Amino acid sequence: MKIKKLFLRNNPWLWLLILSVLLKIGVVFFVSPMFFSAYPVGDASTYDKLGWEMAQQLRSQGSINVDEFWNVTHGLRIAVFSFIVALIYTVFGHHMIAVQLVGILVSSVGLYFFYKALKDSFRPKIGLIAFGLIALWPSITLWISLPLKEAWTFFFAGLMAYATVSAIQSKSVVPLIWLSVSLVSFLLLRPWLAILAAVTVIPFVFFVYFNHARKQKLWKMQAIGTAVILIALSGLIYFGMELSTKNSLFSLETVNQLRAVGDQGDSALNLHPYESWGDAFIHTPWGAITFLFRPFPWEAEDLFGWLATIENTVLLVLLLLSIPKWPALIKESFAWLPLVLLAFAVVGAFAIIGSNMGTLFRMKSQILPFLLILGSLGLFPFIEKIKKTTS
Repeated sequence: MKIKKLFLRNNPWLWLLILSVLLKIGVVFFVSPMFFSAYPVGDASTYDKLGWEMAQQLRSQGSINVDEFWNVTHGLRIAVFSFIVALIYTVFGHHMIAVQLVGILVSSVGLYFFYKALKDSFRPKIGLIAFGLIALWPSITLWISLPLKEAWTFFFAGLMAYATVSAIQSKSVVPLIWLSVSLVSFLLLRPWLAILAAVTVIPFVFFVYFNHARKQKLWKMQAIGTAVILIALSGLIYFGMELSTKNSLFSLETVNQLRAVGDQGDSALNLHPYESWGDAFIHTPWGAITFLFRPFPWEAEDLFGWLATIENTVLLVLLLLSIPKWPALIKESFAWLPLVLLAFAVVGAFAIIGSNMGTLFRMKSQILPFLLILGSLGLFPFIEKIKKTTS
């Protein structure tokens, strides 16, 4: 009876969630074949191949030779998602569409976490606008619907958003545990995101949390805080090993190495190596523009390029409209500030190391929800003016 009432009630949040799922299913069956035909994504083939090999071992032996796949993939971040794919193949057989549909289900739970976080921290209309943008944004819909990590990173981004908002607002220990879970998960799937979250979200949350904590719960917070810090340090060490270099993680040589790895293929930006940190910082503003708003209209070469151009233009307008409202975010929805700082940190990082437009377009989807929440602040007054004009 309660479920029936929930569906019958005039609930725009629910209908946006349903529409989001339907759109993603449509992308799976009608858009993803065209997308892979135009832009072959090597990661999808890697996950499919390794996932099926793992699934066959699971079916025949009941276990997986971890050392074999660790050597093949050269790192945990690929092996972990390949194992997720293997579990799906073990249950449903060797069908890539099963990975896509499971991803949609997982991302829908992540969208529910965004709903909880937005509803608890924003005025209803602004929260609904932000939720609608996140639920229906084209590139988020596209990447979540492909057999890649994006559906799972979206889930953990939603979990991190909910845990961050809850930790700052409720001062409960439980959200810190969920925040730790999201950080560990990012460490296994997107190590760079875990590192940036460790230096933006985590310190901010713990500063506010400890500042308002009750003395009798202090030991719990210290224990969890120590665990999170250790995880963050482990991420830094792991990421350094992934680079296969003896240089410092933040050395210029390492940055140039990262750029060289990505500067290949049809979407390569063909950039020159940095000769000094001064070159890197001079390039940063243009790199941020590239990350956020390219391809430009004159760079679009096909249908997907034009759609990306339109989306980037809308994103630019939303962010420009939101600038006067940024103080309101600090005043009214303070709990979202660390997540917005994380988004800015990602923009800054990829502004320096980004060298492939296709990769940048994909990586941007990881933080788009937080940028769209900013955009909703500027869109809300605009919608209200239209309502007054038409009424």
